[in-house]
Amino acid sequence: MCNSSNLEITTENFARLDILTSVYTNTAHVLSIGIGYGDTAKIAKANAVVGMHQAKIEGGNRAYVVYSPDDMFGPIEPNETNNRKPNIFDSQLEQIAETSGLSVNTVFKIDCLVKQKNKRNFTSIELAKEIGVSVRTANRIIVKLEQCGYIVEVGRHVISERGRPTRVVKVVF
Repeated sequence: MCNSSNLEITTENFARLDILTSVYTNTAHVLSIGIGYGDTAKIAKANAVVGMHQAKIEGGNRAYVVYSPDDMFGPIEPNETNNRKPNIFDSQLEQIAETSGLSVNTVFKIDCLVKQKNKRNFTSIELAKEIGVSVRTANRIIVKLEQCGYIVEVGRHVISERGRPTRVVKVVF
C-alpha cells in the first residue's frame, strides 16, 4: 500500500511497471496485476481485485488501474518486449517438451532438479516431492518421458518389507 502520488511517480504515471517486464522476460509465469483506488482500504482492495481479474481474463502479463468498477485504466503491458516472448528456455528442453507432450515448465523443473541435486536417479516419490506434484502425476510424467527415451529405468528399490518395490529412474537429458 502506498499513496497515489508516490505510485504514479514511481511508475511514471503507470507507463512503466518494471515487475511486469521482469516477470515476462525472465520467467515462464504469467502476472496479472490490479491496482485499486478508493476512499477506504477495503474499497481500494476490491477495486484492485477487479483489475486483477480483468488482466487475468485477457491472458495476464498486464495490469489494470481501477478507480471504481466503472472507471478503469489499462491494460498496462510489459515494456520493451515488442510483443514477442524471449526464449528463456534451452532449445533442447523445448524439443523434449514438444516430443513428450509435457509443458516446458515441467521439463525445465526436472532439468533444474538434476542440476541442483547433481544427480540423475530418482524414484517417483522423490521426483514428485521435488517438483511439487502428486506421486500419480510424477508417474505420468515419468511414463511420457520414458516413452520418448528421456528417462530410463535403472533399478528397483525396496522401501519396506511389504509392498511393491519402487522404480528408480534415470533422467538422460
